[in-house]
Amino acid sequence: MSAKMSAVGTDLLNWDELLPIYLRTYRAAFTQDEIDGVIKFYKSPAGRAYVNKLPVVMQSLMGEMQGFMKTIQDKMMVIQKESAQELKDLKEKEDAKK
Repeated sequence: MSAKMSAVGTDLLNWDELLPIYLRTYRAAFTQDEIDGVIKFYKSPAGRAYVNKLPVVMQSLMGEMQGFMKTIQDKMMVIQKESAQELKDLKEKEDAKK
């Protein structure tokens, strides 16, 4: 199964299949002047620095986001436990009325 699924991905995720999608999307979003400006940027020292440093930035960002998401998950877990207790208490009150 794994080999078959990998083959599907390899067959479909190739440049011949993806190029028309990228062309349609970029043509719909950008003018030729904008694309020329982007190309000029990437050829500039700042653009080359951006390309070279982006993997490190993304790795750092992912590390930062993991800590951030942990905080959110912890707070959501507290809310979930509180809500579960509230529902339990409510059910007990309703059962006591019967």
